[in-house]
Amino acid sequence: RREFYEAPGLVRVREPEPLFAELDSPLVVFESHAEHLEPDSVITAGFEILADSRLCPVEAIRHREHPWYGVQFHPELSGTTGIAVLENFYHRVVARTNRA
Repeated sequence: RREFYEAPGLVRVREPEPLFAELDSPLVVFESHAEHLEPDSVITAGFEILADSRLCPVEAIRHREHPWYGVQFHPELSGTTGIAVLENFYHRVVARTNRA
């Protein structure tokens, strides 16, 4: 669905998740959306919705069987919160996957 939005936003983490470890919900992140995924299509494709916001029903996803993640917001533009998300992805997701 097309809808343009660009500003800091509040993203609600639905439940504890390594990607958002040691971060408080809602996350204050930078968002710049022209399009977003619909929840039904994400679930049908084998993903779980990890986070959402008032403006975007799918802000973060994780595949149910594979170590595949995605975020709609921009961690690279989200200050210390974005850095923490990227560090969590590397240290808690990538490193654990490589050890398996």
